[in-house]
Amino acid sequence: GTNPLGALHLYAQGYSTETVVFYRFFTGAILLFAIMLLQKMSFKINARECKILVAFGFFFAISSLMYYASFKYMDAGLASTLLFLYPLEVAVIMSLFFKEKMKKSVIASIAVSMVGVSLLYNGDKGFSVSSIGWLLVFISSFTYAIYIVMANRVNLEMGSVKMTFYAICFCLVFLLLYSV
Repeated sequence: GTNPLGALHLYAQGYSTETVVFYRFFTGAILLFAIMLLQKMSFKINARECKILVAFGFFFAISSLMYYASFKYMDAGLASTLLFLYPLEVAVIMSLFFKEKMKKSVIASIAVSMVGVSLLYNGDKGFSVSSIGWLLVFISSFTYAIYIVMANRVNLEMGSVKMTFYAICFCLVFLLLYSV
């Protein structure tokens, strides 16, 4: 929830979206590396885990780049609110592709969420939301939803710190490739 605070300040200083996202994940990787060292966790991963973690890094990179870029096209608070529609998207993906039965309470939650989004869209006079901003946030939340579904389905046998560390490291690689 605090992502926009730092990002907007750095944008005002002239930093690009790619740079802000890179610094965010680089700092996270350093902190997780230190935690793994202090807890004497193994850094070893096998080929299957590596492939999955590369995919996680890819989805992290896309989601974060789109989310941070949306701040340039819409209010950061609105972008943050819209990002958190990803649970709705997870429910739809699980229902469509994994035949998970959607409960009435989930359907009701989706309906209430959509009403809430429509109220945000029809906000104050003079308040406008760019189509590009909406698209960027949608891509961000959708790719994050895919990441959540993958994390749920692939059954990695490692702790969350190690998984996040490697996902962030691969995210950094994708960010560097994108920047080049």
